[in-house]
Amino acid sequence: SEEDLVSHVPTFSDMAFNPTAPHVGQTITATCVQSHKGSLLDRTTYAWSYTVNGQTTDVNSATTNYGVDNSDPFIRFTPTEAGNYSITVTIRYNLSAKTDGTSGSYTIPDGTVSYQNGTLVSLVTITKKFNVLE
Repeated sequence: SEEDLVSHVPTFSDMAFNPTAPHVGQTITATCVQSHKGSLLDRTTYAWSYTVNGQTTDVNSATTNYGVDNSDPFIRFTPTEAGNYSITVTIRYNLSAKTDGTSGSYTIPDGTVSYQNGTLVSLVTITKKFNVLE
């Protein structure tokens, strides 16, 4: 029955970078690697930003329907300065059924994945540190 339906948000094992040791002016692709796909998710918004030398830059925001496109979310951007970066994506999943109750956080290599649970929406925030060379 419909009352038994539960929405599940994905779990993520990492955020992968290509190239793995980027230089200033090189286009980087950052991909959030889903270790387990979500289910019964509807409209999904991805909001990306990165921080370097104390300055945060919003890179992109995109909306899709997870039920139609559940591929690993990614962003492409080109850093203009060297340094220690932190990249963050906040993913807002609109739930098609009741929440599975996923909450809390866990670590990924050089980063974290955290979950905030709501009745109709679940938020997942993934943050990872990386270096950009001269």
